[in-house]
Amino acid sequence: MIKMYRSFEVFAAMLAAALLLCGCGKDVLLADEPQAQPEQAGQGGGDALLMVRTMRAAQDTPSGDEPATVSYPIHVYVLRTNGTCAAVQTLTDADDELSIALNEGTYSLTAIAGATATDYALPALDDAPTTESLVAPLDDATVTQSDLMTARVSSLTLSDGATNTVSLQLQRRVMCLDAVTISQVPFAATAVTLTVAPLWRALSLGAQLSDGGHAYTVALSRQSDGRTWTASPSVFLLPPSEQPATVSVSITTPDGTFSYTYNSTDELQAGWRLTLNGTYTEAIGVTLTGTVSGATWLGDRTINFDLGSGTATDNDNSGSGSSEVPEAGTLYNHCYVLSATPQPGGMTRVVLLSPHEAAIGFAATAYSGDALNEHVEAVIADNATADFTGWRLPTQDELATIYASTSTRNAINTTLTADGGTGFTAGATYVVGTAATGWKYYSTATTSDPLPGFMATDKVRPVVTVDL
Repeated sequence: MIKMYRSFEVFAAMLAAALLLCGCGKDVLLADEPQAQPEQAGQGGGDALLMVRTMRAAQDTPSGDEPATVSYPIHVYVLRTNGTCAAVQTLTDADDELSIALNEGTYSLTAIAGATATDYALPALDDAPTTESLVAPLDDATVTQSDLMTARVSSLTLSDGATNTVSLQLQRRVMCLDAVTISQVPFAATAVTLTVAPLWRALSLGAQLSDGGHAYTVALSRQSDGRTWTASPSVFLLPPSEQPATVSVSITTPDGTFSYTYNSTDELQAGWRLTLNGTYTEAIGVTLTGTVSGATWLGDRTINFDLGSGTATDNDNSGSGSSEVPEAGTLYNHCYVLSATPQPGGMTRVVLLSPHEAAIGFAATAYSGDALNEHVEAVIADNATADFTGWRLPTQDELATIYASTSTRNAINTTLTADGGTGFTAGATYVVGTAATGWKYYSTATTSDPLPGFMATDKVRPVVTVDL
């Protein structure tokens, strides 16, 4: 089960008396003082006062869920309108209080919670930090994080002799990978790993995610039954830097190392606690299943990772797999490789054309609503291969690439037909679109934009995007 709890704290500007009654607030005091004396920052003495509070509202903790927490230390950066840093202070624990000297004027404020000086490169005031300055792990080789939270106040004004009170709403910026289990692994396996990529690695003082394209890999351990492999990393990771993100499982046997990859579009997000449960079967490779559950305001989400054998690669060039990432213009598992694009983390994203196509066999007007969608999806499945999941209809751009020139189409046809597949017909009309956007037809003869509907003679040629 994949469980995730939104644990962020702090919310709401309230009357001082009400805060005292809550008993869970903390004040950060920022007082105005001339900028010509930055060494005196934090000693007060200004005529303008900025009061910053962080607190946990009771309604943010649903009954039965873990209580909301605040990560410490909390580094508070006050930034001028030109993006430079005016002051820096740190709350080390719940009993700490801050006072920072500032000039009268307009500022923004960023709070970064959970990053310690022993683990992170933290911009100091002497470094003249700006909104672009990064908070990143000191270890260049790691992407694991602390329980990072941030808060951002985009504009606040300090007036001479006045008091300005704001509240910080800390938001968790990491996801937590708690546990991984892969079951029914072959007895011959000698190693199992799971990799998540691509990931962000740093935060800027503007509270923006930065330094993407990294990967996190965890090694699993064999259990007493010989076929179950587990890990309990309980690590915090910043979310994916690109979508779709990938979750890859690699299984090493005497015949080689085989990797099975799942493309995730939205399951890996900050603020969720994750457990991944996978099952290996000889027929399809690895199936990962899990449940994502959040606090009551997010609801429950169930996700299924289906890693078919078609996404397996033999990284050691031994066994039945292929050690080579296919190139555009070649065949891969009897499918034509329309494109192959390198991705962060060493992956290559390939778009594959099914070796099969057929007339759809009915007009769009024959069905409506869900019935129409089901019939179209059935024709797509009938003309796809069992090696991959996630087959779809081609886009206008993909068809335009195929029909860009006669020589291009002839090269595709020669490659497909030599392997027993079906080539493309000159001037054919294809069904495009999705159930969400509506089914349309695209004429490769006129190359005009797709139009709603289709005829029974229009063709279906499935394509699939796979990361290898």
